[in-house]
Amino acid sequence: MRLKNSTQRNASSVVIYGAVFIVSAVFFSLLLWSPWFADPDSFYHARITALMLESGLLHEFPWIQYSNLAEQFTDQHLLYHIWLMPWVAMFGPLVGAKVGHGILLSLFSVSIFAILRSWKIPYAIPAIIVLYTVAPFVFRLGLVKAGPLAIGLLLIIIHLALHKKFDWAFVVSMAYAWAHGGFMLAPVLGGVLFLADTITASLKHKRFSLGDPRFFWVPLLGVLVGLIINPYFPGNIQFLWEQFFHIGVVNYAGELQVGAEWYSFDVGELISVISVLLIGVVGSIVIVIRNRASALHDTVIVGVFLISIALLFATLRSRRNIEYLVPFVWFWVAYIILPYIKSGKVKGCVDSTRMRMGEGWYKLFVGYFALTLVGGATIAVVGVASDLRTGFHFTKYQAASEYIANNAEPDTVIFHTDWDDWPMLFYHNPQNYYISGLDPTFTFLYDQAQYNRWIEIGRGKVKEGVAQVIIDEFSAEYVFIDRAQQVQQLLDAYLLRDPVAELVFVDGDTRVYHIQSEENN
Repeated sequence: MRLKNSTQRNASSVVIYGAVFIVSAVFFSLLLWSPWFADPDSFYHARITALMLESGLLHEFPWIQYSNLAEQFTDQHLLYHIWLMPWVAMFGPLVGAKVGHGILLSLFSVSIFAILRSWKIPYAIPAIIVLYTVAPFVFRLGLVKAGPLAIGLLLIIIHLALHKKFDWAFVVSMAYAWAHGGFMLAPVLGGVLFLADTITASLKHKRFSLGDPRFFWVPLLGVLVGLIINPYFPGNIQFLWEQFFHIGVVNYAGELQVGAEWYSFDVGELISVISVLLIGVVGSIVIVIRNRASALHDTVIVGVFLISIALLFATLRSRRNIEYLVPFVWFWVAYIILPYIKSGKVKGCVDSTRMRMGEGWYKLFVGYFALTLVGGATIAVVGVASDLRTGFHFTKYQAASEYIANNAEPDTVIFHTDWDDWPMLFYHNPQNYYISGLDPTFTFLYDQAQYNRWIEIGRGKVKEGVAQVIIDEFSAEYVFIDRAQQVQQLLDAYLLRDPVAELVFVDGDTRVYHIQSEENN
């Protein structure tokens, strides 16, 4: 009888998890199903996955000639690209990347559902629905990049650590080091949990008591082992130092034209985009204050709260960190509020409010509140769907890239003025090389003087003999221009009147010039 009940429970769990996967797959398919990428880096992920299918791991990256990546490359998203490989093989690079990413997102939903179930948090499915109404978080998930894999692994590491399953936390931390350049978040947040455990233990014993140090050193050891047992070791150490310290910590957003995700969040803007969660935060704080004697002895409550505070400051510095902030705040709220609601304790507050307001006003308030939440959530999701279906069409720069590929010698350097034009150029024409891509910091650190010269040319500050300057200083025989970007129009005008440059391709806003060195004329 016991065996039968166990079998029935297992079958029921399979059905529930399967339903979560399928519903999530439908939801994310509706968001992703279009021939557009919202972020240019998605073209890079599609092409590098295709190259890995052809040639295996890449240890050099000559496609960005004037950067630290040319001779010493580390694929910081290796695990993500390995995941995409079968889907790219089946459906082609662009569609395959979207299919693989959509399935990954469905598995992400299953993972967070499993975490809630493990903590015996009720109303798990409504909680996930609320999470997916936070527009900037869903938008970040929908970008065909390694974000969901990194977020999911980090949540699993923290979940395992809080359950004191440190052996598995170690293993997942190793995987995290292969999946994303932000892997140092694991030991950093583990350190925050160690601090929280020290606080709760000290309060519980009414004297200073050191928390469990495994919160910190297990994920630290895991990511270190993941860095060493790595196909890119030891070159990955220098690369990841630049990625983590120079790009993540120093953040040259004030000096370089880095991606929008690296710029800061205005406090008012942040409050507006996570307003749904903030309602839950206020309610959770009230519950914690009322039950502070027990709440302050709970490492989960104190630890996830401190993690959320740390990620809040990180998000105010760089908006991309909202993809980490939102799920941790969401879990903190779910951990506190949902069991409180199920316990029936909230019923007294509801009845008291109803009596004070009167039945009519109370129903009006509840109706307005529900309508506002549902309407706001609908608008948010529709807005995200619209944002994910605009930006960069699959064919962006395709015609110009194919012209260059058909006319330029392989390995010829193509001069372009904007680093985020590179992913599309690289995707459509991987037989030629380019100036800068992925992040301008790699070019800046490679040669600051040359980087500044590249910016001067791209912004039209070099007015005479610009074509000869390009071929002399960058060995580039072709120049790509996107006139839709106003900053590139000055260079286009100078090249058009330059006798050394020949306009050889025009298609809409894109132009290609061929430079013939004066020495060869």
